[in-house]
Amino acid sequence: AAALRSLARRADASSVAEIAGLALAQAGSQTMYDAIHALSRAGNPEAHSALMELTRHPSARAASIGAIAGMGFDAAATITRALEASDEEIRHAAVEALARMKDPRATALLSSALSDASARVRTAAAQALARLDLHQTSVLRSEPAVG
Repeated sequence: AAALRSLARRADASSVAEIAGLALAQAGSQTMYDAIHALSRAGNPEAHSALMELTRHPSARAASIGAIAGMGFDAAATITRALEASDEEIRHAAVEALARMKDPRATALLSSALSDASARVRTAAAQALARLDLHQTSVLRSEPAVG
């Protein structure tokens, strides 16, 4: 874990690639989760892109999506690029990350995914927008009336 933190602090392209490679090599282990966490904490576009690439691998997909979502709109540029990727898995992962953010700012990005070429991505975007709308409605209902 200390070595991962050291690599993440460097956060150059070489260390990001090394951490991502370690995540894949240690699929399903605590080391994989630590590597994904280190990438999410690196706070640079290369690390964000590496996390998005890790979503293509079934063993790292859920943890990587969770890490991207946990970064919130700090990862917006990466998510925007991912929504335009040629790989359906990457676009779908971007929609999943946006859905987990439960942030009203995700609406515009999710709306853009409604016109995706893939029915799977469009469906995920529509479901995410519905959940986001329900979340916002329940928040509004729980706020005391002003008057």
